[in-house]
Amino acid sequence: MKFSKYQSQNQGYDRNPLSVLINDKITVRDYVEQILGKTDLFNHWIWSGYDARRVLENIQLPCVVKGSHGWRMQKIVFSKNDYPDIALLRKWQSKHISWIWACAQMRPGFLIEKLLPPIHHLYKIFCFNGVPIFIWDQYYDVSSGKVKQVNASMYDLNWINQGVRWNKTPCNNTPRPQRLDDMLEYSRKLSQGWKFLRCDLYCYDDKIRVSEITNYHANGTNGFSGDFDDVLGGYL
Repeated sequence: MKFSKYQSQNQGYDRNPLSVLINDKITVRDYVEQILGKTDLFNHWIWSGYDARRVLENIQLPCVVKGSHGWRMQKIVFSKNDYPDIALLRKWQSKHISWIWACAQMRPGFLIEKLLPPIHHLYKIFCFNGVPIFIWDQYYDVSSGKVKQVNASMYDLNWINQGVRWNKTPCNNTPRPQRLDDMLEYSRKLSQGWKFLRCDLYCYDDKIRVSEITNYHANGTNGFSGDFDDVLGGYL
């Protein structure tokens, strides 16, 4: 059984236009700053826009180029040899992830971000009805230019590892981030009014940065091990 069963029952047919705003990697900034005010959570941004030609003009090494309206559209750029070509960017821009309603409504664009340390954590905070419940710590290594997930562990608010796996990725213990309380508070504020919201935040060098926000966890694909999908669904 997958968490998507509960998402489809509870909000999969929800046509809330705010879903378009928050799932768009560009316009999500408007949502966050409406709630939190002006913030440094986006200080890793270099450029955002909708003209593929301007992407190449605004690259600052090292960085990552992303499509704004879906996933698996990113290019890690360490040197000029890694620049994405116009054909690839236009392919991204013509691709609508139509099986996610909100993504199909977006204007496809691009985002350029400063490259994080090649080995880094991404904390995905699962919020239900405005309350953070779980923190999914995903540990990545992008030093090869490709995204490699090294570890993925699910924790409760006391940082107790829930021992559930995603696919075949290890779920070993990882250190509690120093600014976890701040990340939880941001997530609590951002998730008010939502049955489910996942707030994805980076935390490195004592800085917190927004990765993305979504109310569609992994589009309902795959699933966690054991009965954890039922545990998550129960919160809905």
